[in-house]
Amino acid sequence: MRSMTGFGEGAATTAAGTAKVAVATVNNKSVSIQLRGDLRDLALEERVREQVRAAVVRGSVTVQIAWTPAGIAGLDHARVEAAWRDLSALAARLGAPPPQLAEAI
Repeated sequence: MRSMTGFGEGAATTAAGTAKVAVATVNNKSVSIQLRGDLRDLALEERVREQVRAAVVRGSVTVQIAWTPAGIAGLDHARVEAAWRDLSALAARLGAPPPQLAEAI
C-alpha cells in the first residue's frame, strides 16, 4: 500500500462459502491493526494480522471480514447413530439418564 489513507474491498467465493473483506486505513505514526467480523479462529486472525503488517509500514488499519457459508451440510446419519450409541452406553455404565438426540449431533 503506497498511501496511509485509503479504502478497498473484495470478495471471494468457493464451494464452502463467500468471504468479503473491507480494508480502511488512516494516517498514524505507528501500525495499529483492528480486526472485525466473523473470525473466531485465533490462528487465522494472526495470519491476517501478519499479512497486514507485511503490506503496511505505518497507519491505522481496520479490516472487516464477513463469512457466509454456502449452505448447511447434511447430517452424517451413521456418525450421529454411532455417537448416540456410544453416549447411551456411557450413560448406562454411569447410571445416568440416556442422552437426547441433540447431544449426539
